Amino acid sequence: MSTLNTDGVIPNRVWFSLTGSCNNKCTWCYRNGSEINSFLDPKLVVQAIKTLSQCGTKKCTLIGGEPTLHKDLTYLTEVATSEMLSCTVVTNGRALHSNIPESWKNNERLHVVVSLHGANKDHYTQNTGEKNGFKQTCSAIHNLVKSDINHSVNVVVGKENIPMLDKFITTVAEIGANMLCFTIAISSLDDTYETDPVEITKYVRNIHEKCEEIGQPHVLIFSLPWCLIDQPLLEELIEKRNLMFNCPVDKGKGVVIKENGGLTVCTHLSSHEILSPDKTHLILSDPNLFYDFWNSPEMNRFRKTVDVYRHPACTECKYRLYCKGGCPLWWEQHDFKQHIHRR
Repeated sequence: MSTLNTDGVIPNRVWFSLTGSCNNKCTWCYRNGSEINSFLDPKLVVQAIKTLSQCGTKKCTLIGGEPTLHKDLTYLTEVATSEMLSCTVVTNGRALHSNIPESWKNNERLHVVVSLHGANKDHYTQNTGEKNGFKQTCSAIHNLVKSDINHSVNVVVGKENIPMLDKFITTVAEIGANMLCFTIAISSLDDTYETDPVEITKYVRNIHEKCEEIGQPHVLIFSLPWCLIDQPLLEELIEKRNLMFNCPVDKGKGVVIKENGGLTVCTHLSSHEILSPDKTHLILSDPNLFYDFWNSPEMNRFRKTVDVYRHPACTECKYRLYCKGGCPLWWEQHDFKQHIHRR
């Protein structure tokens, strides 16, 4: 292999969608309409990990669908953590309720994110259609805690879960989870799920204060414009590191390999395939081929269309490098102009 040019853009994380299949039917799932019920070829995953790690990519995330449905998940986590600095598995956790893979224990490079889709048995069933899901997920979180595996729990903040937020927080705290994350229910370009972002923002204070009250470590992954949050609260969240959002698309810092082997740039843009499976296989066969593609004029032009501030006031905002007005997908569905102001 010739010497790799490292002056250009390289993703710092790759997401592998191991399958579009899932054993839940969450009402808010952003994959509704874009999922492909197939399983990503493990050989492609291994090749991509080796190629991208040679390019300089340090992190990977295994997602779905539900990644635990992939028969080679354990093997792939072993490969990923041997080649990269970290591997994150995002799962509903149900398949982990009875046991945890032995190779996950004492693996400091592995992080497991368990999505809790209901605050009690009935609520979980209502959200997902699965009667045993709540018990299985809570058992999985308990197993991760007991096995001392790096982990966090994720709760989606949407209209289905807002009335139960306090119960979510106390449930997770009672199990003893390391970290509780909150993500905002946002649709993709493929589904029809509706969210009122301004209404959801009203509950940020409640979430933060409840977690603070009972001592639950937490972080809000806030993809909306940050100035929707009252400034004193926003400053407190930032100071305590309870708030984060940094879209990787505009800087070329994230790449997604879909379950069919195609390539895209965001998990919420799964139907927007940048490269076909055949072309993806080709560029992932050699670090130089991937580097040349990722730094091509076409990809640079694409990133420039995303790397914009959503409103003129955003250019002078002190949070501009983190927020930029929020995820572009929100602006496809909502006009935040009346809420945007300089800070």
